[in-house]
Amino acid sequence: MVKLSDMWTKIYLIALAAFLLPMGFFTVYSWSWLQSVGNPQTASVNYGYWSGYSWTLLWVLSAILLILANVLLWKSRKSWALWATFGYFVIFIAIRYFWLDQSFFQYKKINGLGEGAFSLDAFFGAVLIFLAAVIVYFNQFIVLRMSEKMHPAQSLPQPAIDEYSNEVIDKSDSSN
Repeated sequence: MVKLSDMWTKIYLIALAAFLLPMGFFTVYSWSWLQSVGNPQTASVNYGYWSGYSWTLLWVLSAILLILANVLLWKSRKSWALWATFGYFVIFIAIRYFWLDQSFFQYKKINGLGEGAFSLDAFFGAVLIFLAAVIVYFNQFIVLRMSEKMHPAQSLPQPAIDEYSNEVIDKSDSSN
């Protein structure tokens, strides 16, 4: 018989693997528009469209993974899935803000499409990663506290005490 937490673990891992594929595809597809040899304005508009699409997809898929991770945390009281979801989110945020958006900023500068000497995208990405870590940490704390309140741990057996002498009865002693 399969344990319920093992089933949720498999569901989570399948979802994580399945969600890596579309995010990887749309990340590479967005980047490919920056490699376009055609009209820079068209490439810029298409990059913005597909980058925005992947941004929305990242939030939706991360929310689904977070829900599955919370179910797994509730059932097994193990938080690895929450932190794996955080890792998934961090990887794609880092790719977007530290690589793709910086490449897009340089692309616009080279092709005369944008102004500005620097981009704050990397700073925004770092802040977003920090906020995600705080959310996952407090999410873990809250779910574990709720789980303990709903399903308290079995209390340890209390030692037997003799009613007359108030001494602890040693059950391993068979002479009594």
